[in-house]
Amino acid sequence: MKAFRLFIFLLCCGIFFSCSKTNVGSPTMSASISGGGTINFSASYFNQIGIQGSGNGYTINFYVRLNGAGTYVLADPSTGNFATVVSNGITYTTSSTSTGQITFSPINKTSYYNGTFYFAAIYNGQSIIISNGQFANM
Repeated sequence: MKAFRLFIFLLCCGIFFSCSKTNVGSPTMSASISGGGTINFSASYFNQIGIQGSGNGYTINFYVRLNGAGTYVLADPSTGNFATVVSNGITYTTSSTSTGQITFSPINKTSYYNGTFYFAAIYNGQSIIISNGQFANM
């Protein structure tokens, strides 16, 4: 009988705690690339260090030493906070002269973030400009 009561107690606790979580939905990301229209990306969190979005032949990667909500400067890879854009097999990267920023805003009662971003990335003197960027549920 004690085992049955323990089972019922644990079942009730499981239901209570699972119902109290906030559902944030699927990750999303969008941005304008080099002045073009808005592109919607499939988005994901990867390698415990950043976020990634892919769509329309572009892949955007953010590598951020996330230390809670706030704004992070995207600069040279040696800083640990930088971004890349892969287009046609070429990787464009932020640098000390080609920077931007990403802002993380917490979603209430979760460990997820919404945010905004913009940056310029270069490869051999050519640049890609990312503007009006936003992400959710990351």
